[in-house]
Amino acid sequence: MRAPRVSAGHRVRTRDVDASDPDAGAPVGYDDLRQGLLADEEWAVQAVDRTCHRLAVAITGVRELLHPGTVVVGGGFAAGLPVFADLVAHHLAALARPGVPAPVVRASLMGPLSTLHGAVALARLLGSDPL
Repeated sequence: MRAPRVSAGHRVRTRDVDASDPDAGAPVGYDDLRQGLLADEEWAVQAVDRTCHRLAVAITGVRELLHPGTVVVGGGFAAGLPVFADLVAHHLAALARPGVPAPVVRASLMGPLSTLHGAVALARLLGSDPL
């Protein structure tokens, strides 16, 4: 499987949807999105790129408050899309203020179960400190 090509600043907009396409605006499942991304289909590349951009915007806000050196991207959605962490890193770099390096972005080593592991770790942390 090859990684799709994504150009800088490539984002989908509602007006870009071809209204004559009978599937335009139809719900898309994760497997279809993943297959479309791996096949470098424009609709899938744009959708994932837009998702990564929005996540990078959120991370940028958190970064201004907490200044993390590394951001770990994980969970089932990200783990199944081989370019997800790289796209988030690309957008974070574009959003960084001059003179302030963007944090390093890496994919979680826990794959699709990273969200579950994080929830368990948080529950243990909160459970050890009575309210």
